[in-house]
Amino acid sequence: MTEVEMWRLVDRAEGTTVGEIHVEDSDFPWLTGRFEPRPAFGPFRSLFDALSDRLEAEDWDGFELAHRRIDAVLALHRPDRAAVPDYLLRLDGDEAAFRWADAPFPAL
Repeated sequence: MTEVEMWRLVDRAEGTTVGEIHVEDSDFPWLTGRFEPRPAFGPFRSLFDALSDRLEAEDWDGFELAHRRIDAVLALHRPDRAAVPDYLLRLDGDEAAFRWADAPFPAL
């Protein structure tokens, strides 16, 4: 059996893990899996709700702004514990879909 990769979502200000993503599948460039929030995740939930709202409304400027707000306060760490330079993460309940890059994504 293959070991499941575990990525961490980390509060940039506190350095604490606010959630974990257990990767279950990949379809390049996207990885998907189960999101397990930690107690410290509560204050950040609304940022992901705003991102989903902007995506559903096809408001790309609002989507970019919501993404940048998330990135400003939360870092995504690979299984080797290194933070990635840029990422895009969407949460839907306990499901997570994300992509990451070795360099910042270009603006939309």
